[in-house]
Amino acid sequence: MGAAMSEAGHFLAAALNTAIDTVALRWDSRAIAKGELPDDLLAMKPQVLIYLLPRVFQSLNDPMASFFSSLWLFGTGKFGDIKKNDNLPRTPYYWRFKIADFSNSETLKSVTKSVLDKSLDLLPQMGTVDAAHDERWKKLRALASRARVAHKGDDEWTESTPDYRSVMITPDVLLETRQIDTATYLANGESPLKSDAYAAMGPCAVRSYFWADIKKRSGDEKTYVRPKRVGIRIWDDYNFRDDDWISNLGGLSGIASQFLGVWANSADGSYIVLQNSDFNAFREKFMHRYNEFLDSRRSGKPRLVCHDFSSFSDYMEVDVASTIEYPLLGLS
Repeated sequence: MGAAMSEAGHFLAAALNTAIDTVALRWDSRAIAKGELPDDLLAMKPQVLIYLLPRVFQSLNDPMASFFSSLWLFGTGKFGDIKKNDNLPRTPYYWRFKIADFSNSETLKSVTKSVLDKSLDLLPQMGTVDAAHDERWKKLRALASRARVAHKGDDEWTESTPDYRSVMITPDVLLETRQIDTATYLANGESPLKSDAYAAMGPCAVRSYFWADIKKRSGDEKTYVRPKRVGIRIWDDYNFRDDDWISNLGGLSGIASQFLGVWANSADGSYIVLQNSDFNAFREKFMHRYNEFLDSRRSGKPRLVCHDFSSFSDYMEVDVASTIEYPLLGLS
């Protein structure tokens, strides 16, 4: 009986390892060159993996994930240096990428097209009675009200809304926001384990904006809007902060931090489960020790900076072909 139970236990353990191996991402601790890290840092296996992520993602054929991880670690990478703008809301650091950088992602292709199409379909709604109570059109109507005051007494006038192209953070007229999460990738047949976009950004958002003329016609007291261009972009925050619900769940279940994948070490067959807390430990402990190590050797290698940053894309745009001018009903 005992032998049978032992055999069953070995079978279950083997089955579990096979299941884990199926969803695990590969890395190899042997990628560390001799003398590249001091012994005390080599003992910090999760942090060694984080340190190697640019190389690991490159070996997995995820070039943008490799670059983004390098930006976070060193503030620089294959495609350039991290940028800084002190007016950004969450972090002063950012990177602007091209949607074409993720041309292999069926998920991003599908969602960006869907959001662009929906945004164009939404435009006629600004001319309905319900628009006066719709949060979507609140900012547009406020801009129109200010324009009416500025042109008080003028029989005919035209003003353009602020162009979203010239505003980095929050353009004035937001049309639509669509979240992209893990389920979205799966629904589009894109495995998170084999997606450069998912590895680089994970869950992110697509936002759409429009640019238009606000005008008053001669002899007509109504205010009209003629949309001229719609643009969408992808936005993500590259950081390792746990949401409140994760922290609260940790007190109940022991899940201390957000799960960031299972990683199999080809060197010894061991597994690492990465969490946000591992990246925070990297910044608090590994980074300073590593930089001290380089300083002691007077090394010219780049120092670790571990800057959280916002990443957002260029715009995918379409000119509005229709010349229809929509009245803003109830505006005075």
